[in-house]
Order: sequence, then C-alpha cells, then structure tokens
Amino acid sequence: MFDPRSARIFKIVNIEKSFPLWLVYLLEILSLILFLVFLSLFLFSSFQKSFSPDFNGFLFQRTCLSLFVFGIFFLYSLFFNLKLKKPGIEDPDNLANLLDFKAAKIVENSIHSDFSFNLSLLLNLLSQKELLFCFRRLLLPVKEIKREIKRFQRPREDEKREMETTISLAKKIAFSNQFPRISIFQLFAALTHTEPFLKEILNSFELTREEVEEVTSWEARIKKERELKKKFWERENLARRGGFSKGWSYGYTITLDQFSWEVSELIKVTPPSGIILHQKEIKDLEDALIKEGSRSALVVGEPGVGRRTVVLNFADKILKGKSYKTLNWKRVIELDMPALIAGSRDIRGLEMNLKLIFDEVLRAGNIILVIHQIHNYIGFKFGAEAVAKVDISGILSQYLPYPQFRLMGITTYEGFHRSIGNVPELVAQFTKIELKPSTPTETFKVLEEEILEKEKKTGLFITFKSVKSIIDLANRYIGDVPFPKKAIDLLNEIIIYELRYGRKSPGIVLPEEVAALVSQKVEIPVGKTEEEERNLLLNLEEIIHKRLINQEEAVSEVSNALRRA
Repeated sequence: MFDPRSARIFKIVNIEKSFPLWLVYLLEILSLILFLVFLSLFLFSSFQKSFSPDFNGFLFQRTCLSLFVFGIFFLYSLFFNLKLKKPGIEDPDNLANLLDFKAAKIVENSIHSDFSFNLSLLLNLLSQKELLFCFRRLLLPVKEIKREIKRFQRPREDEKREMETTISLAKKIAFSNQFPRISIFQLFAALTHTEPFLKEILNSFELTREEVEEVTSWEARIKKERELKKKFWERENLARRGGFSKGWSYGYTITLDQFSWEVSELIKVTPPSGIILHQKEIKDLEDALIKEGSRSALVVGEPGVGRRTVVLNFADKILKGKSYKTLNWKRVIELDMPALIAGSRDIRGLEMNLKLIFDEVLRAGNIILVIHQIHNYIGFKFGAEAVAKVDISGILSQYLPYPQFRLMGITTYEGFHRSIGNVPELVAQFTKIELKPSTPTETFKVLEEEILEKEKKTGLFITFKSVKSIIDLANRYIGDVPFPKKAIDLLNEIIIYELRYGRKSPGIVLPEEVAALVSQKVEIPVGKTEEEERNLLLNLEEIIHKRLINQEEAVSEVSNALRRA
C-alpha cells in the first residue's frame, strides 16, 4: 500500500514547501550578519564613550533583537533537521512511511508531474547532487539522459501501480542492505528494474542492475558514515574519545609500556573501516576471552586475509562498549617482541623482562595482550631457533591458565603446524580461530574504503568498472596471495601505473588500463577480446575443418581446448 496523504513524512514535506529550509538558512545568515554588525558598532561606540555616562540604547536593542531573531531561525532549522525530518514509522505497511525526507520530497514532486511517475522520478533523481557520485562512477552522461527523457514522453497509465511497484522494490533493496528507510539511492536502484527507458540506457553502457545497486549502496554507506561522524555527541563517537579515569582503578604497566603500543589509542586517531569482515570470527574471539579457564586465542590465517584488521575491529568494538561487560573498555596492547629482544642483554634478561611484563598484565587486570607472528617465538626448527633465537613457550605456559591473563596470538597455518602445534600443552590453552580469505563481494566493500582514501591523496578517479576489473583479474590471475590483500595490492599498482603511463584518459583509471597492467604482470593477454579474435574463436571449428576432413570429434576437442586457452 502506498498512501502519501496519511504518512507523517509527507505532511512534513508540505510544511517545508510552505516555509522552505533554504529561506530559513538565508534568514539565519542575514540575522547573524546583522547581529555581528550591530555588536561591532555597539562595542565601538561604547569604547569611544568609555569616559562618558551616556549609554547607546538604540544599538544595544538592535544587537539583542538580531541575536534573538538568529536564535529563532537557528533553533527552527536544528529542530527541523534533527527531529521533524525523522518521524517515527507509525504504519510500516504504508510504503510512504518508509521514505526518508529527501526521497519523500522527490516522490511528491514526481506525483504531480506531467510525465509518467517513473520517468518523472528518474528526471528528478538525475538532478540530485548526492547521486552525482554514482553517475560518475558508472560513467553515465547525465545531461544527455535528461535530454532523452524530455523527448521520450510516455502517457500516465496506471500510476498507482507504477508507484507501488517501484517503491516496494526500493524497500526491498534498502532492507537487504540494512537501511531502515528508503533513500534516493534505493529509488534509483529500483528504477533499474521497473523503468524500460533506464534499462535500455544501462544496456547501451554494458551495465547491469546489480552493478547499479552496488554503486548506490556504496554511496549510501558513505553518506551514513559521514552523518555519524558529524554527530560528535553520539555514544559511539564519545566512546572512542575515552574517559579520563577508567584506568585509575587498575595497576600500572611500566615495563609493558616501554615495549608495546596501544591498539586502542591507534583506533582513537584512525578508526577502522565501517566495513567489518569476519564478524563471526570476532564474536568467537570475544567468547574465547571470557570463557572459564584459560582466556587466550590464536588468530590463524594466511598473511593478507585480514588478521590485524580482526584485532583492530575487536579493539574498536570493546572501546565503544559493544562487547561483553567483562571486556568493554579494556586496553588492547600489542607487545613489540623485536624491541623487547633487542632491549634485553641476553636470554636471561629477556626472560626476566617477559616475566615482569606478564606479571604487570596479571596485576593490571584490564589488559588484552597481542603478540604478532607468535610462532616466531615458540618451539624449535621453524620458530624460535630459526627466527628469534628465543623460545617463550615455557614462560607462556606458566601464565596462560590464569583467567586474568588474556592473550591474542597472531599466526599463520604453517607457523601453527610447524611451531605451536609441536607444543601440545600450549595448544591446549588456546582457542583456535581460523580466518578464511574474503569473497569477491566482501573484497569490493573493502576496496570502497581504500579507493576513497587513494583518490583523495592522488587526485585520480577510479570508475566502477575498473574496480570490478581489479577484483575479477586479481581473482583469476593472482593465486599466491589471498583476498583482500591481492586486490588492495593491485589497486596500489594501478594507481602508480596511471600516474606514470596514463594517456588515454589522464586522471581516470579505466578497465583497459587495469587489464594492461595485469597483462604485464602475468605475461598473458588479458582484457576484452578484439573483434577479429572473437570471430576467429566463434568460427574455430569451421576454419579447422577446411584443413582436416572427417575428424569431427578431434576438431571439436581441439577447438574447445583452444577456446579455454
């Protein structure tokens, strides 16, 4: 059901029509300017008459009046943006209640248009600044599409059904991407399913509905994160800043502080990405650190799957107070083993320092210790003897049984089997948490964050098709490194390649350039097959038959093998 007349959000849209926000902002700025002018004049006149009993009441009155007017407009705009724009959803069965303010405003304009609802909605969406990000990523020419829409007029037929179909699809897309309301991004994604004109445009640019939906979800996530960062009063943002007395009730860690760095402090400066992979593994890590008995875990995975990122996301979660009560706001500290080894005179000195550090962790009671590449310091042959020339397994075995001692070790599969696995009494004290490589879909979400940072630093622009090419070609031709690392590495390489050799479209990374770079790396032709090559492959059997007679089965096998190659 779609009934805008009974929806609160559409009533608020009508209020905004009567007294538009742009007018409120204008009056707010003008009243602020008047206040500053009158205040300056009042202070200047008061300074001149500082030795006179006269008081300039006129300027004082105007100063107070302009401040009062500014306050009214400021509070109105604040109340409208923070409260009125976000009414509660009274009737979820009415699709109109699920639209956010911007989407409701555009839908309202589209209903009263001369075009059909879908075409009018598309025309209005093409004019939105927030969607320019999506159009640029997809390389869609907005002006040309607008011109075509105005020329391509379709009579208004069965408008109610058209509205309900489009908005119900937008609702489905919003909910599948965990958005509580329908925004302009989901409306545009829904039109790719319901508007034939837009389907033709996408086909002409070799774009699919799924790709458009991915780009619109990308921009919607960016907008959501930016809005959250602006709200400094929100609990998440305040929690990251931390308090000034949470650690007063715990013990000091003088030796540990000399040979470590605090993960929690790093997060306060540079918060981790909003895209969180391995959520199940993070939950398993939390469970391991609160269970009865030994509270230590081994994070096992190949380099590049995101082992450190799991630790960062875990630390961020407890810093925001979103984990178990016994873990929230604890200090996550990574022990710098190379610095500790270098700072100790000999093996005996190292053992003494290590015991001091572990004793401090026990006494403090609010520390979760992290040791990176822990296999380098355990066992023989592969671990301690081969790398660090020190074996800490004996000391670790003394402390791991204590419930107050929480340790996260980061290791690889090879390191676990050849080093840690040879010390059964140590393995029994750890909970093993295995990390698998991310999927191409998950990797795309990771690249979203990386791309925005790289573009900001380099001034380049990376199209959506190029991002897909990076993931597809990395998946196909780079087998010795797992996702997401191989995709991130390829992204870094293509940026350098574009800065040095980009000639076709300077400043814009295109799929052909990604293919050219991968071709250089793997020394295999990569990318779209040229027209002649395509025709050759399609007619391969016919061409071979001209030379070979009565060998149908052999020709078929050879042709298939050549196509696969």
